[in-house]
Formats: sequence, C-alpha cells, structure tokens
Amino acid sequence: MDSSKFIEYLQSETGMSPYSGRGMYGKSCVSISGESRELQRTIAHVLESFLADAFERGQEEEANRRLEDGEEPMEYEYPELHELQEMARTLVSFSSDAMGLNQVYYWPSVKWVKEEV
Repeated sequence: MDSSKFIEYLQSETGMSPYSGRGMYGKSCVSISGESRELQRTIAHVLESFLADAFERGQEEEANRRLEDGEEPMEYEYPELHELQEMARTLVSFSSDAMGLNQVYYWPSVKWVKEEV
C-alpha cells in the first residue's frame, strides 16, 4: 500500500503535521498530536473507515465480475487481505513522544511531503 492511501484516511479523521522524531536526523514524517486516548480513537476510526471502504469496494468489484460472467451476485464477498494487513501494519507502526500534557504519534516510514496536506 502506498502512503497516499494511509494519509488520505488519516487526514479524514484529524489534522496532520510534519514531525521529526528521535533518530530521524532532520527528516520529517506524518504525525498527529493530542491526548493519548483521542489519538488511539483516531487510529481506531481510521482502521474502521478503511475496512468499511475496502469491504464495500470488494463487494462492488465482485458483483461487477459476476455480472460480466453471467453469474448471480453473492451477498458477502471479502476484499483482498493484503491491503487490509498493510493498512493495519502501518497504523500500528507509529512512534510517540510526550509533548507537555499531550502526545505526538508519528510514522517515520510515512515521509512528510508538503503537497500531501
């Protein structure tokens, strides 16, 4: 999964900002900041939104394929698992730093590109 999809879903839930954490040597990555529980809820909502969209997209693609093949559409179909695994893996690979009373969660593997925001 490319980082643009991750950024799209994260941005739909919260504001993002650039961050340069420990060991990043001045390079910036995507981050979110706030109260720890709020950030955890944001991550859960991003995953929930992604799963719902992926499931719906999988159903539509399978229904279209079945119609093209002259078959009856099935009620339940599942999206490709690797895409779901990649989003979950990216979401939980954050690092964190304390920022006073708040936290910053950042993803060193998701580089900050000004045009992405």
